[in-house]
Amino acid sequence: MIKISVITVVFNGEETIEATIQSVLSQRYKNIEYIIIDGGSVDGTRAIILKYKGRIAKYVSEKDNGIYDAMNKGIKIATGDLVYFLNSDDVLYDTDVIKKVSEKFQTEKWDYIYGGVVCRNIFGSKQNNIFLKKITESSIKRGQNIPHQSLFVKRDVFDEIGVFKCNLKVNADYDFECRLVKASKKGVFIKYLISYYSQDGYSSKGGFDLYKEKTSVIKENFGLFYALPYLLFGVVKYSVVYILKKLGMAGLVSNMMNKMRGSVLKN
Repeated sequence: MIKISVITVVFNGEETIEATIQSVLSQRYKNIEYIIIDGGSVDGTRAIILKYKGRIAKYVSEKDNGIYDAMNKGIKIATGDLVYFLNSDDVLYDTDVIKKVSEKFQTEKWDYIYGGVVCRNIFGSKQNNIFLKKITESSIKRGQNIPHQSLFVKRDVFDEIGVFKCNLKVNADYDFECRLVKASKKGVFIKYLISYYSQDGYSSKGGFDLYKEKTSVIKENFGLFYALPYLLFGVVKYSVVYILKKLGMAGLVSNMMNKMRGSVLKN
């Protein structure tokens, strides 16, 4: 039975961390190394974590240099065959997620495995949207990323291609996926939902600077041929969304498009 390291990084997450912890501890697959990296929370986060201390393999609470630094700390102490990151405001989709992943991993020698996610509409709607599709290497080169809340990576791959770059504000996980492609690592998509994740973080609100950062990542990994089209696409998309927000229509248009795609989660 393979060991899977699940890493949660948190800072002042008292409102959501307990649901995250419970979603991991309720998994039917038992060979899980659960690691929590706390950036020195000053709210009630620590007290909540300590309620489950006997069932958490490793717990670190100290200041860090941001989310990617915290994630790298988790990688350093992880001893599982696979590593997975579950944010402190996200939860696993159901109690069989880790079991499904472990079964697929053992069918062949994969370097990484990913599935789908359910996410709350970015414009504040109560609508939940499903993202469940295969991401090709060509798509990654053009700026499409695998949601890291659905991605499991072999622990030794981090030793081979490096960990997350802390100088990047929000695209270090995408940069890591670019390096997976460049290193010709073997991945597989499973048609299974992995987690519910929040879109309330900085990556959803950081403005056009995020497009520029991702453009620089694409250029560094794959060259201008891929970087320039993505930047032009970003300019157009950002402008359209900005106008729709000003008109108060962004949420409505987003809901309509998601319904057309068939990506709305049906309760």
